[in-house]
Amino acid sequence: MKQRSWLGASVLGALVASITFACSSQDAPGGGLGSAGTSNGIGGSTTTAGTTSGGSVGVAGSSASAGSAGTAPQGGASAGQGAGGTAVSGSSNSLGGTGGAAAGGAGNSGGASGGGSGGTSGGGTGGTSAGGGGTGGTNAGGGGSGNGGTGNGGGGAGGGGNNSGPPTAEQILGKLGSCNKVKGPFNPDGPDTGNIDVCQTGSVLWWKADMDVDCDGIQTPPCDTDNTGQPQTSIVDLAPSGDVDPTKLPYFVIPLGSPESEWYTAYGVELGQIGAIIYKGQVIYGIFADQAGGNFIGEASYKMCSLFIGAGNCDPNNGGIDPLDVTYVTFTGTTPRASDQDIYNHDKHTALGEAAAKAWLGQ
Repeated sequence: MKQRSWLGASVLGALVASITFACSSQDAPGGGLGSAGTSNGIGGSTTTAGTTSGGSVGVAGSSASAGSAGTAPQGGASAGQGAGGTAVSGSSNSLGGTGGAAAGGAGNSGGASGGGSGGTSGGGTGGTSAGGGGTGGTNAGGGGSGNGGTGNGGGGAGGGGNNSGPPTAEQILGKLGSCNKVKGPFNPDGPDTGNIDVCQTGSVLWWKADMDVDCDGIQTPPCDTDNTGQPQTSIVDLAPSGDVDPTKLPYFVIPLGSPESEWYTAYGVELGQIGAIIYKGQVIYGIFADQAGGNFIGEASYKMCSLFIGAGNCDPNNGGIDPLDVTYVTFTGTTPRASDQDIYNHDKHTALGEAAAKAWLGQ
């Protein structure tokens, strides 16, 4: 409080008489109760403190508009301040309300409580307090978290929004379950090198194998050094202007089996089909662009390999992923399928794949 100069005896006497008239009793334990604002949260006028130690408690005004809170008037104060005044938190309609503010007592417990529950945005903001910290408002919507009071108040709890991210490897692998065999067995590295089946779970076909590097298609370095490479893929006849480049487009390979046939068409799969390839927690989407003769399984383009383990590990002749830890998931039906110019559009393949995965997962 700002100090003032001493007055003459006659003036001081008049001032004491005036204070005595304003208060109901100068022996009361505190100043009178400050009245709350009636609609817009502006606190009522605060009476002058009494001569004893404790301050009276200011009551917060109610909120008149959506999400705003009343301002709590400070309780009467005297030389020996007691516990801080408390504040009633503001109400809220759609957005979080701001808690009413109260000046807490010197070093004691008066903290303002936080605003009402948040709506579609941020949570309520805790009231300020010179004593204890304000309590952070809560947020029941999908947005940001409420702010704590200016003392030691904790932040309001953040809202739990919807999960709008792409499906994770754990989610996809978790739904595959055990193998319901539709075709096989296939071999990852030549005759009698494995016993891999193609399985079906709902609207997907899937298998788990290694990843050998397929460099069929437009022959650009380093695919032009592939000892078994061919200048075209199976999708060449569907591509609108030339074949695909295995160094630029992530694609995967499906085997024809023995005897060779396009057996996969009976399950709603065609060239251009979108698939999700999963390895060590990473999901990369690509298209079915090439067929493998016989029972050979576990191939993807040079670009697909390089996205997983780096180009330096994807030599066309001896690179790739050797462990049988790569999962190939092929979505069925016409919706997750690329055609015409989309055959070259990997961003479109990713968008189609994520949408298909969400639909299959029921997200």
